Amino acid sequence: MTDQELLTDFLRYVSQEKNLSKNTALSYGSDLGIFLKYAKDAGKSLPDITQDDIVEYIMKRKFGALSGRQRLKEKSIY
Repeated sequence: MTDQELLTDFLRYVSQEKNLSKNTALSYGSDLGIFLKYAKDAGKSLPDITQDDIVEYIMKRKFGALSGRQRLKEKSIY
């Protein structure tokens, strides 16, 4: 299963099984899509991602070490 397929399945799950609002699911999708782009640029797919990768990503977002589109939503997670 590709990362995009996993993301699609997750969003379907939170929308249908957890009954989250459409806007919440869209927000999750946007945030996770940005993270998946970051991971892909680092040569990783979802099964390869570690806790250290997630911490590194959050720190880079927090301190502005990411560029372009990756920073668009920086304030939304803090």
